[in-house]
This record gives sequence, C-alpha cells and structure tokens, in this order.
Amino acid sequence: RTEDLNANNVLWLVFFTAAPDIADDVINNVFATLYSTLPDTDHVLFARLRDAGPMPLINDYFSALTERSTAQTDSDPFVADVLWSPRADVVPDLVIRRGKVEDYDDLMPLLLAEVGVLTEMGDDFYLEELLEHQDAVHCVLVAEDAESGEIVGLMCMSSSVEDQQYVVKHFNTEPYQKLKRWHQRSEKDQGHSNKNSFSIDFFYLNVEYECRAVDFLRPAFKQFPFAEYAFIRLPHSVPDHALLSKFQYVPLKQGLTLKQGCFLVCRYTLDVLDVRRAEADDVPKLTHLLTTQTELSRGRCDDTVAHAELCCSAAAPAGESVVSLLHQGNVVGTLHVGEMGDEDTFQFVAEFAVDSKIDFLAANKNSDREYAEIGLEPRTAPAARTESLPGLLVKYFYIKPIFRPHIRMFLRES
Repeated sequence: RTEDLNANNVLWLVFFTAAPDIADDVINNVFATLYSTLPDTDHVLFARLRDAGPMPLINDYFSALTERSTAQTDSDPFVADVLWSPRADVVPDLVIRRGKVEDYDDLMPLLLAEVGVLTEMGDDFYLEELLEHQDAVHCVLVAEDAESGEIVGLMCMSSSVEDQQYVVKHFNTEPYQKLKRWHQRSEKDQGHSNKNSFSIDFFYLNVEYECRAVDFLRPAFKQFPFAEYAFIRLPHSVPDHALLSKFQYVPLKQGLTLKQGCFLVCRYTLDVLDVRRAEADDVPKLTHLLTTQTELSRGRCDDTVAHAELCCSAAAPAGESVVSLLHQGNVVGTLHVGEMGDEDTFQFVAEFAVDSKIDFLAANKNSDREYAEIGLEPRTAPAARTESLPGLLVKYFYIKPIFRPHIRMFLRES
C-alpha cells in the first residue's frame, strides 16, 4: 500500500554495503532492527540511478514504484527509479478485533506467564467477565498474528467521568486543556456528558510483537468515538515500551505522591502532520498556539511571534528561517533556526564536548590546526569551518504537547 506514504512514516536508504557472503543476513537484521526501534516507520525508499549496475540484493527487498506519466520532463535532472520496501513485508501488521468469550482459554495461560504484561493484573481482574460484559464504555481488544491467527495481545479499556476527574485532579493536565474537548462532539455522542477520555486498564503483548504495539491505538479510539484522549497508569519509571512511543508522561501535581504515573495520548497524535517553511498566514495561527499554552512566558511568546513575523516578511534576515508543523492546516509547532557562522561554530566546539556526538575531526579538513587553537589565550581567529560542517542554531522552538512524539520527524523534515 503506497497511498499512505508520507513524511511521518518514510525513511530513505542512502547507503548499504556488506560482504557478499553475509549481505542477505545483514540486510535482514538491519530491517528487523529498524522496524523494532522505529515503530512509526512503515516504508523505506531507495533512489536507484537508472545507469547503475546490477543490485541483486536491493532488487530482492525492494520493488519499483510506478512513475506518473507527468512526473518526468526533459529538464528534470532526477533520472532514477524510486524503489519501495514496506514494513509489512518484514513485520506484518497485527489483526486487531473485539474480544470474545471464546478467547478466554487462549488468553489466560499467556497472562499467567506474565511475560509481555505491561500493566498490573490486580485481584479484581476477571477477564471472563470483561469479555462477556462489553458495551459503549467497556471494551476488550485482541490481537492476532496476521498469518497464523494466533492470539498474541490483549487490551482492556473503560471510560468513566470519575477516572477522568481523578487524572485531572492529581496530574498536571493544564498543557492538555485539562482533557477538555478540542472539537465539538457529534450529535450521537452527546450522551457521554463530559467524558472525553478512556483508560487502558490492562495491556499484554507477546514480546516478539512488541514493535507493533501501536497497532492497537487506532482501533482503540474507534471503540470510543466520543473520546479525544486515552491514558494508562504505570509506574513513573516504567521501562521503554513501544506502546508508549505515542504517549506523553504527565507529571504529578506539586506536593502529591502516587505510586503510579499517568501516560497520555490524543487521537490527533495519530494523524499525518505536515512540515513546511512558515508563511505569512502562519503568524496569526502561531499567535493563537502560543497564547493558549501554559508553558512559555509571555515575553518568550512575544519574541517568538515577532521573529516569525520578521522571517516571513520582505526584510527577513539572511540565513534565518522559520518552519511550521501543521495539523489540518493549524500550526501546532514552530522551529526558528539561523545558520551558524565560523565564529559561532568555533566557540561551540571550544566550549562543548561535541566530539561525543559528532566526528568533527573527520569532517573538517582544518581540524588539527583549529583544535590546537582551542583553549589558547588569546584565541586566534578561526578558519572557515562551516563549509565542511555547517550548523544551525535553534533560536526558538515550541510544539504542542500532544504532538511531541513527532519531534524527531519535525526536526528531520525541517
């Protein structure tokens, strides 16, 4: 399926090499590791030059996308085929369905083994009753292996005003509008009063399928169409889990002590976001975003908006730019950057241990001499460094809390 290719779920293969006798095993492990550690990635693309030599290994894992008849012109310098490798060929999607009473016998041995159980199985956990008594505010979802049909996962959920009020009372939900609605409720959902969330009360997933934990989220929100938020209660220091890659940790309110923390996800986090250079029309939308948040000072907000206005005007400073993160046309994030000059880069390398993050010596042909200068007083004028390792300085940055799982994508696309 290529219709859902977008910046949120695509990575490009730029370079691959391996000894011929082990290349097949290597690329297998590369893809398995990629999809396990980056669960948002659904597609890998590779641009193969048309005059390139044979690439049998690449051809085994990729297929060519069909070129649109209007895409190529005589003046188009891009003379290559775009090859596509979908994640589903390596790690298939889970089949998520509503649980049935008949699933009980298959599920209980898995749960009692406690391997893959994320939440606590309390004394009042009666799976058979949960499977039998499902309704508009109680639901059980079961995950099956797409090929074998074997049950490999379970999610139990419920929705109540009391649970939502508990979260708002004990956790700092101000950045999330105290779980109030973003959009007007549809007529058929009016009967759910102030409920705008549901709780994930129990979650189990076979560890071999953990990288597909996020497959549960869209079906879960589909079961609760009136809810814009879902939350799960877990220990504050819970180990990383693929399910939580879309969630934000919500701190306790000051002075409170509770054994379990709260992790929150909004249904709109699952939508496709757009990234582009900011335009003049984005400025009032950015103003609205910053005036409705509670994390930044008023002065910081005013400075951010003023810089956006400047960069979107005819008097935009050279080397500075603003990038917008958009959800359905609304600005939900902003990134303001400026190119680092030679002096900026020199000072940066002198004052911070950048070698732990960047192989600066390998990247810069003047590095030996310039490193010798660092620390000398008075420091001599630096030679040009930005040609070999250009840098960007982030001047202002803000992203709406519910969309912060997309920070990596925002920075990459910017």
